[in-house]
Amino acid sequence: MNHAFLGSGPGPQARDGCSVELYRSLPYLGEIDCVRPLLYPGSSVLELGCGTGRLTRFLLDLGLRVTAVDNSPEMLLAVPSPA
Repeated sequence: MNHAFLGSGPGPQARDGCSVELYRSLPYLGEIDCVRPLLYPGSSVLELGCGTGRLTRFLLDLGLRVTAVDNSPEMLLAVPSPA
């Protein structure tokens, strides 16, 4: 079994076994570029399943008001706050 694709790794683990550090270190890969033209600065966005906030950072940088939600308290500790 290859654990590299299961989210396992060093540091604190979420209840489902995912490494918080692994998910915190992942870069933005353009996942929401297709809806970017619809995202106006100052708009509110609800991000469900935000994990460590990888997409949250990108949304905040666009000037959006983000409500980030996840069922993992360990992951939520890594979510960035608005500036």
